[in-house]
Amino acid sequence: MPFSVALVSSDEGSARYIDLFKQLKLISAQENQREYVVHYVMADGAPGITRAQKEIFSQARRLMLGTCRSKMPRYANIQLD
Repeated sequence: MPFSVALVSSDEGSARYIDLFKQLKLISAQENQREYVVHYVMADGAPGITRAQKEIFSQARRLMLGTCRSKMPRYANIQLD
């Protein structure tokens, strides 16, 4: 089932996102007894998120590059329709 995750932090380095993404994979394996597969990553163009996504979820398609939060719902509808 799809769900969203928000990381609110003043630290935008890739280490924070790498830790978050690794924890999501670990929790999914423990709780759902299956691999956590990410098909899409929706985020702004922050370098930390980009590096973490490429390292941890390299197979995922990036839906948003440099789009602010106010445009996110409209952009998501365009991309997912």
